[in-house]
Amino acid sequence: MNIPFKLSAIVIACSLGLTACGGGGGSSLSTQSTPTPTPPAPTPTPPAPTPTPPAPTPTPPAPTPTPPAPTPTPPAPTPTPPAPTPTPPAPTPTPPAPTPTPPAPTPTPPASNSSVKFIVDTASKTLTTVNDTFTALRTVVVDGVSIQLPNKTDRTTLTEADNYRIFNNLDNVVYGAATGNGKHALFVQGNLTADMPSGTAKYSGQVLHYRGRVLNGSGVLTGSNIDYTYTYNGTFTATADFSSKKLSAIINSGDSSYMGTKTFNAVINGNRFKSDSSSPDQTIEGGFYGANAAEIAGKYQFIDGKSDTLSDSGFGVFGGKKQTP
Repeated sequence: MNIPFKLSAIVIACSLGLTACGGGGGSSLSTQSTPTPTPPAPTPTPPAPTPTPPAPTPTPPAPTPTPPAPTPTPPAPTPTPPAPTPTPPAPTPTPPAPTPTPPAPTPTPPASNSSVKFIVDTASKTLTTVNDTFTALRTVVVDGVSIQLPNKTDRTTLTEADNYRIFNNLDNVVYGAATGNGKHALFVQGNLTADMPSGTAKYSGQVLHYRGRVLNGSGVLTGSNIDYTYTYNGTFTATADFSSKKLSAIINSGDSSYMGTKTFNAVINGNRFKSDSSSPDQTIEGGFYGANAAEIAGKYQFIDGKSDTLSDSGFGVFGGKKQTP
């Protein structure tokens, strides 16, 4: 590539040397034709320019390297939920207040063979009350003596020879008077009601009344003869309120000169009733008999406190049926 430039330098040097040689050897002038000047060396053909090399194929820029796929931002981790507030164990439920056990009601006694009696001891002249049972509805026992009662109503006067007086016009109970071993008995016996009704009911029926004459507060009949006791046929009415457990009975003794008519009050307890303590001189006791308390019967006693023949005291038995409204 640098060789052409060296040849041009040598040619120029020779031209300069020739000029110097012609001018030496004295100062005389000689006429000489002016030499044709040596034309200047032709401008040397410049060396062919170094061809511009073809532009090199540009090295393509290094491709922008595909950046590595960015590490994907991991999804935000699902935040650990706070530990759930633990569900507290279900509280032990407060058990409902137990239904208070109601006081045990006085159970209604089952239907049974109930017998109540007034026993008049003619020897000791005393009156006592007996509550027991019977084996047959129409057999009454007085001081160990069994007396068979007829199936028909018999209202004859009570005597030692004719030893009973009975009201058997009811279906579930009999009541009346009987005598045995020198003792008189006023009795009521029957089959008590098993299932008591509700509401109210009215009853009416008959009374077998004995004038006590000289029956005092101790139940003693004083006087020279038991015959001082007289018998009467009376009537009664009663109202039972099964809801309020109260009974009111009006006893018309039939003895208008002495006991007359008295009102007795009682408390109903199951299928029985008994007077309260508000009137100790007037007591009543009995029960309800048959289905739905269809019948009522009982005994009563009135004591006026006198101890002479003018006493109004008396006692007796009664029985009757429920009245339809």
